[in-house]
Amino acid sequence: MDSDEFHPQQSVDHTWIKQKFASLPVAESADISDELKGAILYIEAAKKLDKQQTSIPWGKKYDTIKIAEGSNYQIQADGVWKDARGAAWHGKEMKIQIDCPAGMLGSLYVHFHDWNKNDRKGILDFEGRKVELGSHTGDGLWIKFHVMREDSQDGKLVLKTTTTEGPNLMITKVILKKDI
Repeated sequence: MDSDEFHPQQSVDHTWIKQKFASLPVAESADISDELKGAILYIEAAKKLDKQQTSIPWGKKYDTIKIAEGSNYQIQADGVWKDARGAAWHGKEMKIQIDCPAGMLGSLYVHFHDWNKNDRKGILDFEGRKVELGSHTGDGLWIKFHVMREDSQDGKLVLKTTTTEGPNLMITKVILKKDI
């Protein structure tokens, strides 16, 4: 297209192109000023990890679980990481499964961080609803997912992440709140 030989025979309007190449909505960022009110699960990823500057396989023993009322979780990731700036689960693709009360309403908050400025970006799939995660350097970014009864009817919530830019995505905290 960037040569003198490019001579299109047809033209299409902007609307047609947008319909053919659907874009994902941007992930909804959240303010977590009152982060524990109504929380039934609060995890700080890899906070207890004693090794630094090396990736090791995830184990629940490395996480700090501040609240776990009627909930549990499982992580599939490339591993856990800790350095002087932070600790996180990391992976090109990750899956978080949270066991929760069936039929609950609430919010899932996930903190993504890119403290070493690797321009990490990705696609987040929460219960089949996909959003795009953009740049999140600095203090990182809290992303909010609305939990509907349909999402939790089976007693579990699933978040899948896929890296689109950068070496991987890094998750530092997870909070699940139940509507009161």
